[in-house]
Amino acid sequence: MQFDSPVALPYHTYNSLFLSLPFRGIEETGTHLALFARVCAAGFDAGKSPKAIVEGFWNEYADKHSDAERIALLFHFVQYLERQVVLFDSVEDALFEKTHELNGAGSVNHLLLRLSQNTDRKKLLKKLTGFQLRLVLTAHPTQFYPGKVLGIINDLGQVIRKNDLSQIRLLLMQLGKTTFLNKEKPTPYDEAISLGWYLENVFYSTLPEILFHLLKNLGQDVISFENPCLLALGFWPGGDRDGNPFVTADITRAVASRLRGAILRRYYYDLRNLRRRLTFRGTEDWILAAEQKINNTLYHPDQDSYDSCQQLLDDLMKARAILINDHDGLFLDDLDLLILKIRVFGFYFASIDVRQDSRKHDAVWEAILQNWSEKTPGFSLREFQKADEETRINQLLTTPFRLDENDYADAFVKETIRSFRAIATIQAQNGELGCHRYIISNCQSAAHVAAVLALARLTIANPPFRDQELQLPDGTNAAENSGQEQATVNLDIVPLFETVEDLATAASVMEKLYTNPVYWRHLAARNNRQTIMLGFSDGTKDGGYLRANWSIYQAKEALTQVSRKYGVTVIFFDGRGGPPGARRE
Repeated sequence: MQFDSPVALPYHTYNSLFLSLPFRGIEETGTHLALFARVCAAGFDAGKSPKAIVEGFWNEYADKHSDAERIALLFHFVQYLERQVVLFDSVEDALFEKTHELNGAGSVNHLLLRLSQNTDRKKLLKKLTGFQLRLVLTAHPTQFYPGKVLGIINDLGQVIRKNDLSQIRLLLMQLGKTTFLNKEKPTPYDEAISLGWYLENVFYSTLPEILFHLLKNLGQDVISFENPCLLALGFWPGGDRDGNPFVTADITRAVASRLRGAILRRYYYDLRNLRRRLTFRGTEDWILAAEQKINNTLYHPDQDSYDSCQQLLDDLMKARAILINDHDGLFLDDLDLLILKIRVFGFYFASIDVRQDSRKHDAVWEAILQNWSEKTPGFSLREFQKADEETRINQLLTTPFRLDENDYADAFVKETIRSFRAIATIQAQNGELGCHRYIISNCQSAAHVAAVLALARLTIANPPFRDQELQLPDGTNAAENSGQEQATVNLDIVPLFETVEDLATAASVMEKLYTNPVYWRHLAARNNRQTIMLGFSDGTKDGGYLRANWSIYQAKEALTQVSRKYGVTVIFFDGRGGPPGARRE
């Protein structure tokens, strides 16, 4: 790191404050750490092993220390470095505007400057009405600071901007006494709480403000803009079951409830602040009523409260009409920004994605089919297993049998059924967008997708509807093909193709689904939109970096072609894995 770089210089300046903190042994730790760093660098260049490097350091600089003191010193090194990293992150955050070109290529302002003609503006507006970017926060708790540390980073950034040395030193003292370790392994719910800090302190204000700024500069009414989910959030903690047996239906519901509570509290605080400005006759009454109803929705739902975000929007729109007609639209932008936030986040904040491995579904269906075979005359498990894939898919998707968790002794079968029913509960409380996608890991066939849709139809389907007029791509009548009504499932089934082999066959898998009458009708009820997730890590394991990327590119081309052939809008979900922000759509 260059000492005179925009970040390094203030970092080294503030880092020197560490040595002045009144903590026992901190000066010794800092001094020994510098020596240890030099020994490690020299030992690495000399080709020594880590053990030899450490032993050499003990012999040269800590020969009088006991084994316990040596181990304690290593722990002090770790603690010291952790806090130095936090300080560096805080300096980076504080100087972000100085170290980055905020109005350069890729920024909203740069985009707006390029719109030199009215024709370009119209093209952009047309694109924005059908475009959506979803940032999906994944369950990687080890890559995040605890919430208490995030708070210190945020506060440090603010005082560093002011170059307030006394406050910086005070916060460094707080940092020195704040533990970075959890006493117990975090649960999936703890992971959700950790990520929730970013939702409340970063995304809640940032996403709507970007959208507000863009629409205002394009001359659009932010209240009536038809695509408020242009920028949206996805959420995996509490929903991602793949490889995590601790994610249960109860956890998923608890995380959804936490998200709902978090966004309602943000609305409540904004309404309180807004009431300090909208002190006008008529308008003030509606804002005060909305504030009270939000509070009731949070803490006294049996009293006058909101059942949906649309009810809240209706009240605010009444306040807006009075503000415009009677008070010259004073502070209208403040009210409009809050209305836009509600349209963006609803009562769910971020959409929980449920994910499970296809092999788990196979095991569940094996138990279900065995149960049906034993209790249902005319159904043969052996005949089902011998049938071709198309026949098995049709049987699963048109089965008239009931599905009751009490019919099964296996705990995982029970839990799977509960997980699907939890989706319905979340949609009833948070709105459909609160949990509307089910991702199938290790998806290798059309049957894997059909298995999930069949489970959803048997657990969370809405009352059936008649669709005799719906036509399949080959021109035949869908209802005639199936011979029965189709229950609606408010859930997007998302196959995840990840290995090189699965990516190569993805298009043929989707074509089988597009030509299946029941799945076709399900897509029609979902506005003919199909989300497909394309993974990266397993493909890299199979064929290396270049082959994985080439396989994903070829899969996207093939999937786009087959989807267009059947009139389906395909939405690609790129699963890159790893650090925050690595998954996007």
